[in-house]
Amino acid sequence: MKVKHFRIFSIAILAIALIFVAVTMSSENFSFGIIRGQSMEPKIKEGDFILIKKISATDVVVGDIIAYDISDKKYVHEVTDISTEPEQIIFKTNCDPLDLGYDYVASSSSLIGEVIYVIPKIGLPIVYMELFIFVAGGVVILSMIWSWARYLVK
Repeated sequence: MKVKHFRIFSIAILAIALIFVAVTMSSENFSFGIIRGQSMEPKIKEGDFILIKKISATDVVVGDIIAYDISDKKYVHEVTDISTEPEQIIFKTNCDPLDLGYDYVASSSSLIGEVIYVIPKIGLPIVYMELFIFVAGGVVILSMIWSWARYLVK
């Protein structure tokens, strides 16, 4: 009897999750991502799955965790200060690019949205798979160089 209830419960949870994913994927107001890097620890860790809700830059407040896009690279950081310039809103974050020597900032024009939900560690297999592919590619390239070097020496 307990097994039957567990199966029903599991199927219900799976159905809710699938509906949630379907609604999110079909909406232009939501996106998702997997965290790579440790700049948001301990709040968000590498491999965490995040759900991002599209919001207006005027709705962002200090303490929000935002996602923004700069030069086709996505960043997720916590807003520590907000300033308004004539043409846009500038967000200072806990890992501000200007502090790291880069010449770009998070702004209203680069805002993707606010992180509204985090599922811990669910993206770790993807993060590790990327590392595996990188290492495997490096091994292949080194073996090719080694083969060519041996061929040229003969």
